[in-house]
Amino acid sequence: MAIMTQSKASKYSSGQVSQHGVLAGAYVFSGAMALAKSATGFLFTNDGTTNTLANGDKLLGVTRQEVDNTLGSSGDINCEVYQNGEVEVNVSDTLDGGDIGAVVYLNNTTDDGILTITPVLDAPELAVGKIVKVIGANVARIKFDGYIGNEAATTAS
Repeated sequence: MAIMTQSKASKYSSGQVSQHGVLAGAYVFSGAMALAKSATGFLFTNDGTTNTLANGDKLLGVTRQEVDNTLGSSGDINCEVYQNGEVEVNVSDTLDGGDIGAVVYLNNTTDDGILTITPVLDAPELAVGKIVKVIGANVARIKFDGYIGNEAATTAS
């Protein structure tokens, strides 16, 4: 796993921006996949340990700013989120031109720092976008839309 430990200068194309209340105890880096907890709707990012993806969690988009709510209650701080657009992401799989159009997933194995095109069985995962351009062996530009209704779900083996 490679959780985010700092904000990254992600490359975005235009998209709508919205604000969401941040989950209690969460630290959010800019450029991360922004998720909404299914039970509360508060924003969090999947760090693979403390805040993890669960069935029913939804994609909000990509965080536009870094915010610290580690000492706050849920909703004390808001975070700006790009609701849709294109963003450059790291992918755990080795990519080539044949991967254009492939669905990109976030799960508790890949966390918020690295995504995958390989679905994981028996664990929650969320389709976050599709590859529109392969930039390098493990880097792609994806098209995402946080308001198309994608929810995390477990695929049985």
